[in-house]
Amino acid sequence: RFTQQKFEEGVSYAKRAGLTPLKHHLIPRTKGYAILAKSLKNDAKFPLAYDVGFAYPSGQQYMNGREISFRDVLGGQTIKVYFYMRKFLMKDIPSSKEELQQFCHDLYVHKDNAYDYFTIHGEYPGPCRPLKFTNDQLKSLRINQLFWTTLGLILPAILLLLFVESISSLLVILAGLCAAGTILTYGLLAYARSKRLHKKDT
Repeated sequence: RFTQQKFEEGVSYAKRAGLTPLKHHLIPRTKGYAILAKSLKNDAKFPLAYDVGFAYPSGQQYMNGREISFRDVLGGQTIKVYFYMRKFLMKDIPSSKEELQQFCHDLYVHKDNAYDYFTIHGEYPGPCRPLKFTNDQLKSLRINQLFWTTLGLILPAILLLLFVESISSLLVILAGLCAAGTILTYGLLAYARSKRLHKKDT
């Protein structure tokens, strides 16, 4: 997670280690990357590697003076996101641990420069094309969000049930969970429908 303290520590470490400091990212932890890349390099199932970055246009992280919320996504609020992707052949990636660590850091330097370009021009360098999601894809996204939200309620309750010995108490808790999950699901879906209808009216 990005914090100002971690960022400043990363800049200090890069200068001490003779690496290029980054402006917008934390210094990558390259040891784990080197081990993973080395193990996948000779595996025919993984012929490619992708370097991916993304950014939100200025001003979109706040809507009406507040941060974009889960409800905004469910309600169909349009959120524009820019992705920056580069493709590498695994056979072209270095083999030694030291070269892999430097290669990983160089990826972040390039990513950092690309994001710096984005902050100035509002888009990433190079050819760009829009990605559009179908209604089925958006529906799947919303169902997935609802699933994990409901699961977030159930898991703590399961831990609580481990300490419940009375059958009647167990039934009351289970009934409460079912009711809460149902109300949450219908409430979020109703909110999403109302937002879509409001958009049509305006």
